[in-house]
Amino acid sequence: MERIEKRNCPICDHYNNEILFRQEFVDIKEVTFLKGYEVVVCNNCGFLYADNIPGQKEFDLYYKNCSKYEVKADELTDSQISRFQASLNFIEECINNEEINFEEFRIADIGCATGDFLRFLKGKGYQDLNGIDPSPLCVKLMKDNHINAKQATINELEEHEKYDFIRLNAVLEHVVDLNYSITQLKKILNKGGYLYLSVPNVQGFKELVNCPFQEFSVEHINYFSKNSLSNLMRKHGFTLIDYQINHNKLYSWS
Repeated sequence: MERIEKRNCPICDHYNNEILFRQEFVDIKEVTFLKGYEVVVCNNCGFLYADNIPGQKEFDLYYKNCSKYEVKADELTDSQISRFQASLNFIEECINNEEINFEEFRIADIGCATGDFLRFLKGKGYQDLNGIDPSPLCVKLMKDNHINAKQATINELEEHEKYDFIRLNAVLEHVVDLNYSITQLKKILNKGGYLYLSVPNVQGFKELVNCPFQEFSVEHINYFSKNSLSNLMRKHGFTLIDYQINHNKLYSWS
């Protein structure tokens, strides 16, 4: 597997970091995707990220062929409904402040697994819903639930596919080249459109009972704070409308 000898800071693009610790994983034949990485802090901007990892193509193949998010469910759980309603309330409050009808938006949920949030929106009367995920089975399950779906990664989306609102929930912590991916997102976001982001908050890791096992996992390679996420989005010309910290310690950017 191809290795990245030096991963520049995914936000400021400098290579001047300090190693905090090395995370290692059990090597299981034909199963192990990543044997370990170094968790580093950028001495230029303060961002925490995983260094010495495979390239984006290897990660894309992993999520296509080894996805663990292909859970089929006929009904949304009470917990999901509560969580989705809280997100929708936040989104609608932000957009309604701009006196725009969110229900008329063309909506894309990228990295959406089986599209549960889109199913929730559909039940609320939203019409133009589009699920995008690298897993072929996730796409099939969305189509089975009558959700428009496409198998693709962020970097495979074409410029003519325009959306008014794009949601990335727990996605950016999985992306190797953040700057390239944000650039690709801008190409498919209509002028004046909205981008909603949720990521784990590194400043809340100490409060979680399963750290470091979950947040420093095979899949999580970027560790955001509010400041680092703000730095990334401001660099690409996005304006922060609002953010919140929810009970799962996620930051939302809309």
